[in-house]
Amino acid sequence: MSTRKPRKQIPLLTGWKFRKGWAWKWQLKDINESGFEEVELPHCVNSTDTFRSGVSYYRGRYAYLKEFSIPEVELKEPAIWRLVSGGFYGTGEVFLNEKRLGKVDGQYLGFKLDVTGQIKPRADNLIAIRLTNKCGSNVLPGIDDPDFLLYGGLASDVYLEKLPQIHICDDFCVSSSVEQGGSLARVHIEYAISNYSDDNQQIDVEWTVMDGKNEAVVSYIQPVLLHGAGKTTPLMRTELEVKKPELWEIHKPYLYKVTGRIYDRGSLIDETNVRIGIRTAAFVQGEGFFLNGRKTFLAGVNRHESMPGFGNALEGVLNRNDAELIKKMGLNFVRLSHYPQSPDFLDACDELGILVYAELSSWKSVRTGGWLDNAKRQLECMIKRDRSHPSIILWGLGNESRSSKAFVELGEIVTRLDPDRPTIYAENHLYRAKRSGTLGITDVWGCNYELDAMAEGMAASRLKSVIVSECSNYPNSQRGRIDEELIQLETLDRDISQILKDGRVSGFAIWCFNDYATMRKKRYLRYSGIVDAWRIPKISFEYLKARFLNQPVLAVFADWGSSLIDDAARKRKVIVITNMSKVGIWCGDQAVGEFKSGCFHVVEVDFRPASLVVKGEQGKEARSVELQPYGKASFVRLKPRMMKGDGRLDVFEVGIEIVDDNGRLVTNWFGNANLNLKGDARLVCYKDENTADISAGLGKAYVMASKIRTRAVLKVEAFGIQPCEVTI
Repeated sequence: MSTRKPRKQIPLLTGWKFRKGWAWKWQLKDINESGFEEVELPHCVNSTDTFRSGVSYYRGRYAYLKEFSIPEVELKEPAIWRLVSGGFYGTGEVFLNEKRLGKVDGQYLGFKLDVTGQIKPRADNLIAIRLTNKCGSNVLPGIDDPDFLLYGGLASDVYLEKLPQIHICDDFCVSSSVEQGGSLARVHIEYAISNYSDDNQQIDVEWTVMDGKNEAVVSYIQPVLLHGAGKTTPLMRTELEVKKPELWEIHKPYLYKVTGRIYDRGSLIDETNVRIGIRTAAFVQGEGFFLNGRKTFLAGVNRHESMPGFGNALEGVLNRNDAELIKKMGLNFVRLSHYPQSPDFLDACDELGILVYAELSSWKSVRTGGWLDNAKRQLECMIKRDRSHPSIILWGLGNESRSSKAFVELGEIVTRLDPDRPTIYAENHLYRAKRSGTLGITDVWGCNYELDAMAEGMAASRLKSVIVSECSNYPNSQRGRIDEELIQLETLDRDISQILKDGRVSGFAIWCFNDYATMRKKRYLRYSGIVDAWRIPKISFEYLKARFLNQPVLAVFADWGSSLIDDAARKRKVIVITNMSKVGIWCGDQAVGEFKSGCFHVVEVDFRPASLVVKGEQGKEARSVELQPYGKASFVRLKPRMMKGDGRLDVFEVGIEIVDDNGRLVTNWFGNANLNLKGDARLVCYKDENTADISAGLGKAYVMASKIRTRAVLKVEAFGIQPCEVTI
């Protein structure tokens, strides 16, 4: 029996030509046309014109060109060819060899275009893509100026896909149910077969469930008779039994793989697969959320998919890093605000045990007409793409806008395509929901900020359940500004304490995970994140660890600098974050404070040029943190770290530190550092001038290099400070 794998993906990531502005059709015929620069995918038009106060970001037209060739032998085989992109924002049109393939709407999900018979053998082929990120009001989110940026660019991979003429259709559905107290699971598969061959065909379709070791658990072969060329079969169903299944849990997210194969007289002609997790998830009326029959409180954050220097074109390893940071805080929940996000991030949530509230693209923009038509198309595509992810527990229908007609029709799509997952929309004005008739339409009530209205919204929902979909927004908590970070800390503590008092609330999502850029009301920057825009943690990061991580936490924050001391600067604010039962503070040999309860403490300490030592006790566990007094900023120190990933690039995160003569971090240093990279690699900063922002002595940049072994030298300079360089 043949084991040939007939599907093939040919990445189209390098060698793209890009230009801003309108490109005429004659300019889409010549790869050497002037005005184009070379870029790689994923690519963002706005990677360096955001996160800068007073600077607007580019909104308008742009174009890409790409030449490619395919070995002639590949084209001689009967096959279906498609041009595929991952998700991005924007609309436009795509050409192949000067032939228009059609209009596209990136809809944060991408496109698939049939190019069968249009690829030339023994010649260069030319793809031309003409797009804009300034779209009409019916293109989701449907508002010109939401509180996040509408980034332009091909922000995901683009590739050619070769499919056999007979193949399993993309939108096959795999779900599972658990029976007999968890001792038996049923894996349900719904699928169709496309037949582009010339004749009727008798084939065998084999479905196999593989365990975490990639070993077969159970298989089933189903004979299928295909009728006529160009036809797709009606929907077919298969059910497989898995005995004593490993359930997908937050702390043990076990994953299975379901593989579908088509055989023609014993020869493998198609193969596809998807990962699943076997679990039960339910919102129980008036009691909260239950995972595998156990009540599970959802503690989480909202996440924007963006970073200065990258825009929304994040490499897979950066998406995964976000999920890892959420997990490190002891959190188990994330809302994908306010648009479909990368499969890389969803894969990481599956692997790490993070539950997900997925949402179509909406921000104060739910309505009917053409907008609703596009919303239904986006929701259907999102569900079909993402419903196999065990991490997803909710489908979000909108944010802070309301339409009973829209929510009813969108809810019907969820019922048809994924009836086991409930719906939700996020509401910030209960009285408007009452007036518009949207109170009670969705299965779960999503409460934005109106904590006093949680109970009424919950009572009206179909499942008598509520999630605080946004809370604790303090947009001025710039990392390193202790007074501002303290306000964020107090806001978090107040809201979380109130939410936890009501045992019926299913969970919360803090606004938000990361600082982000916006043009809404010309605010430009929103420092609402638990981490900053470059994912450097703030004080609140440690607070959430202390509150939700099941291990001892002790962290101390203070400006403990000894330069230019005068009487006015002697009093220092010290913030202690801990979940330990007994904590003491010493300055030198003098005790200055003691605490026995609470997750954070603030104390004023008279500064002395001595170490500030904080000691914590929890049963037999003891922890100690020491802050040594720092002096004048003298050096730049670099800390490169290779980020783990399975992509085509090595990604190095480079920590930048401003330190004194003794190597101690100078936390009162704010400013910019200039970076210069020599070698076969790419430097990613947030400005074209290769500048890194330094706050409280810390900053960050990234170096991207191909996996071919190479060396690069990075040099960093800051005004009045000795520079540093490191070989990567």
